[in-house]
Amino acid sequence: MDDPLASVELEIAVEDFDTFREVAPRTRAILRRQLEQIKGTDHQFVTCNCGRHPAVFRSYKCLYCGVFLCPECAEIHFGQTRAEYDQKHAAQG
Repeated sequence: MDDPLASVELEIAVEDFDTFREVAPRTRAILRRQLEQIKGTDHQFVTCNCGRHPAVFRSYKCLYCGVFLCPECAEIHFGQTRAEYDQKHAAQG
């Protein structure tokens, strides 16, 4: 089953309102699909933007757009790897 939303790319940063108006509907569509998967009967998996199906508890949810991401896509979306995040916060420690 081909999912047309699986190929939609989430923007990392929205630079202006016109770009936001173009990105927001696609993001809402992805979020709507993911929430339907979660609230379904016993679904424990969501479909990431890349097409992978991580378990909900292994996914990362963006605080701002609300979309669930697999670990690989989360690093792209958030702009840093988990190791970079840990290193940064250990130094601030």
